[in-house]
Amino acid sequence: VRHSECPSGSGVLTAGTPEKDTVCHICSNGTFSDISSAQDDCKQHSGCEGAGQELVLKGSTWHDNLCANREELKDGAE
Repeated sequence: VRHSECPSGSGVLTAGTPEKDTVCHICSNGTFSDISSAQDDCKQHSGCEGAGQELVLKGSTWHDNLCANREELKDGAE
């Protein structure tokens, strides 16, 4: 039996069985899913706490946080 895939922005709450289809849920705040999948749940957003890292674009339910090196950001502004 082919199970339904959860679309981007949602994850698997309950995996499909021979009797039941996949149950999906919308990713909660701080989590995301950038793929359609019948197995994978939402993932935590990456942190930008690394040395010299800065948050450039806050993650959503369908994409991760986008981080960049502070020095590279400064170089691009000149």
